Amino acid sequence: MLKKIIGIGVLLIMGMGMGLFSACTPKDKGISDGFYGMETDPGVSVPYYFTAYKSDKTIFDLDKDEITLVFFYGISAGASGLGYIQNAENWEHYKDVKIRLYFFSNEFYPDSHGHEQYFIKEIEDFYNGQYDCGYTNKKFVFDHSESIAIPNELFVGEQGSISFSLAEYYTPENEEHGVWRGIGIYYKVKDNKVTLQTYSQYITEN
Repeated sequence: MLKKIIGIGVLLIMGMGMGLFSACTPKDKGISDGFYGMETDPGVSVPYYFTAYKSDKTIFDLDKDEITLVFFYGISAGASGLGYIQNAENWEHYKDVKIRLYFFSNEFYPDSHGHEQYFIKEIEDFYNGQYDCGYTNKKFVFDHSESIAIPNELFVGEQGSISFSLAEYYTPENEEHGVWRGIGIYYKVKDNKVTLQTYSQYITEN
């Protein structure tokens, strides 16, 4: 009987130890950026476009995983955004503008810099009210979001950044572009695994 009691006691202690260990194991809480502390660049004229992203996880295996994040993007619904564009005088200019989405990394820059970029898609009806965004209770809220996979080949080197960028393109010329807006996705690569980082983590390690 005594042996049984001792055995049960040992099992209880082991179980408690395992519970404590699992409770202390760090959990991947994901990552997000672009929803707080949004600032406009006083050196760039209106309209104001905004971008953000989030992910439920921060660590991806380049051999197994498709690195897909949820991206948010839009134009300010106020006077500095749609209100500015829909002004009759300005609309003559913006009625032919299309929006293009790109990724560019350490080796993929906007063509204004003379380098190649990774094209995602083109949006023809960006100013129809489906892509509004703005502050609600001190948090930036977007009407539109979508899941987009980042090509694995953009994760170059041991550490770097990839920008999810939005650009104005004019038609019919179609090659001249106006304002670029983007958000950086910072990362490090070790043992063929990508770990997403916040900007503060990225600059701390560099």
